Amino acid sequence: TCTFRVARFLANLPTKTTLGKQLLEVKCKNLKTIVFCGGIEQSKELLNEDVYNSKDKGTSKSNKLLDFKNDLIKHLGVVDAVNEGQNIPGIECAVIIHNNSRERAFLQRLGRVLRLRENYKAVVWWLVVQNTEDEKNMKRILTFLPKEKVHFHTVHNIV
Repeated sequence: TCTFRVARFLANLPTKTTLGKQLLEVKCKNLKTIVFCGGIEQSKELLNEDVYNSKDKGTSKSNKLLDFKNDLIKHLGVVDAVNEGQNIPGIECAVIIHNNSRERAFLQRLGRVLRLRENYKAVVWWLVVQNTEDEKNMKRILTFLPKEKVHFHTVHNIV
């Protein structure tokens, strides 16, 4: 559909990929971070071989997911493969490049990071293009989260 194509276009903007790289190098460098990408190509551009997607299930590449779960790699790029049915403990940070417009899918992504644990704090970087469907979806989905836990930054004050 047209909405899907627009969402993929926004997710794969070179600016988002560049900003995602900067976040991984600066803000998420030492944090166990999952990166929700707009496509397999983008995940590979960001993280080389430290990626996991639905095409990798049951292959040797699925070892990347196990490596991430076992803290052998710090960052893992995914597309949609871990939205449901995966338990990945200890994630400290998420970079959301692909803005999934479905509330359920987005909340499942947040659930990968925002686990209830004592003395636990997680960081979610959600990359959004202003004045687009990206931003509309963000505003709608943020109504589910406590306002005091959400902070906004522009591209100029992130890195």
